[in-house]
Amino acid sequence: MAVKGGFSGEKYTEDDIFGARYPEMKVEPLFNDSDELVVPVRKVDGPHFRRIGKPSFGDQIGRAENDPTHNACVKYLRDELRSLRKARVSISSYVFSGDGSYDEQVLFSTLADSDYRWFVEAEARVGFDDHRYIQPDLAGRDSTLFFPRASRPNIIIEVIRTHAPERETFKRLYELSLANTIVVFYFVAKDKKSGRLNNVRFEDDITILRVSHYMIDGQPYKNGTPTWSLEQDESLDQWYERLWVKYFEPAMKNA
Repeated sequence: MAVKGGFSGEKYTEDDIFGARYPEMKVEPLFNDSDELVVPVRKVDGPHFRRIGKPSFGDQIGRAENDPTHNACVKYLRDELRSLRKARVSISSYVFSGDGSYDEQVLFSTLADSDYRWFVEAEARVGFDDHRYIQPDLAGRDSTLFFPRASRPNIIIEVIRTHAPERETFKRLYELSLANTIVVFYFVAKDKKSGRLNNVRFEDDITILRVSHYMIDGQPYKNGTPTWSLEQDESLDQWYERLWVKYFEPAMKNA
C-alpha cells in the first residue's frame, strides 16, 4: 500500500517503515487513497499502515442537477460572490404589504470583521454521522469562526432549474437550517441567470443577492412570509410531498 504525506505530498510504502525515510513520515499526517488517516506500524515480521480514521466522505445523498443553464448559473453566482470588486455580500428578500406595496429586507450581510469564503459543489460537501454527504451547489461560511451563529450563519445556495432538491437531500438541508444555516433556493429559467424570483445586483460596495424562497430554522419562506410550515403531526416525508406541490413546483413554473 502506498500512502501520501499530508504536508509534503511524498509517497511512502511499507518498505519505508524500517528504512531511511521513516523519520520523514513521522512528522506529518499520512493518508491512503481513500483519504483515510493512517499511521506506520513497525512490526518486525509485517510492517504496515494502520487506518485510524474513516474516509472523508461515504455515499452522496441525492443526485446533482446536470443542466447547462444550471451549471452556468452556479458559475455566475460563484464568480459574483467571490468577486473582489465589492466589499460586502448581502442576501435580501421582498416583504409585501396588504396594499401590494413592498420593501426589501436584508436577511444576511457579511460583517466588517467577518471573512466569508465561498465554495462550489465538491468543495461544499457536508458530511453527516451516517457517513453520507450532500453536495450543495454553493456554500459560504465565515472562516473566522468554528461554528456558525445567527449573525454569521453558514449559507447554502441550491440553484434549481429542472428539479428541486430530492427528498433525502431536503431532509438534510432542513437539519442544517436548524443550526444557523440559511438555505437559499435560487430558481432559474432556461438560459437565464436571474429572473423575477431572484437576482444579483450591485450597489455601492455591496453584492446583493435578492431571493424569494429560502429556509431559516426549519421554516420555508416565500419572500418575507413563512409558508407551508411543518405541521405538528406531519412526518418529514409527508411535508416534503406537500412542499413539492405547493412550494417548489409553482416556483419552478414562475422562474
